[in-house]
Amino acid sequence: MAASASNKKWMQSSDIYDPDLDALLGEFGVGTEDDLKNLKQKDWDEIWRQSFVERVKQIKEQQAKSRLEKKMKKLEKLWRKKSGIKVSSAKAGDASQLDSTSASKKDEESAMNEAAELKAWLKSKGIWLKDLFVVLVGKGVNSPDDFFLILDETMDEIKREVRVLRAQELKSNDAKMRLENILKKFEDEYRKLEGREKKKKDNVYDEEKDEPPMPTQTSKQAASEALQEKGKHLKSWMRSQEIW
Repeated sequence: MAASASNKKWMQSSDIYDPDLDALLGEFGVGTEDDLKNLKQKDWDEIWRQSFVERVKQIKEQQAKSRLEKKMKKLEKLWRKKSGIKVSSAKAGDASQLDSTSASKKDEESAMNEAAELKAWLKSKGIWLKDLFVVLVGKGVNSPDDFFLILDETMDEIKREVRVLRAQELKSNDAKMRLENILKKFEDEYRKLEGREKKKKDNVYDEEKDEPPMPTQTSKQAASEALQEKGKHLKSWMRSQEIW
């Protein structure tokens, strides 16, 4: 089904218009914003797969990936509002829709079957954690080859969701520290594999863009003393030439 004029209008007003996404929604019977209420969870899963997971593989620029993800997140919110389908009632295996206490046995077994390669990688890096594993699979990450799906915003979501899943088990500061160390090491390993670095802090000096730091009082004094020393020799020479 071709992209519809009705869809274009409300999608543009919500700042999520995309001709390919518009056409895909048409294939699922969405011709107006109100038609979103007819989409089931399985319909949304397929729309997400085709519109984000498959397309993001072809995108190289991180900013373009982020823009696409934001559009899809906005669309998901509109769909859930219209359909009344809550995050908690969504399919098992989606990390954003897991039980808030711990990953269920069903979720865990499903993830194990789908992502044996990811499990092996986490264990090889010494960062195996069941809840982290299930969260990653829920984001569509079944192996290190899928790390391109993790954007800066997604990384923040992953860590937040893992903390929520582990909340009841974090009774001591030591337990919290162990979890944070695992999450930090996972992010470090991910960035190393993807060749990506964290954004620099605003107060870090960049010699190509920023003004050099002001000299300390000690360096000022040293410069003044050096100038005075040179002045003595110049003064002596000028007097010897009778031009002082």
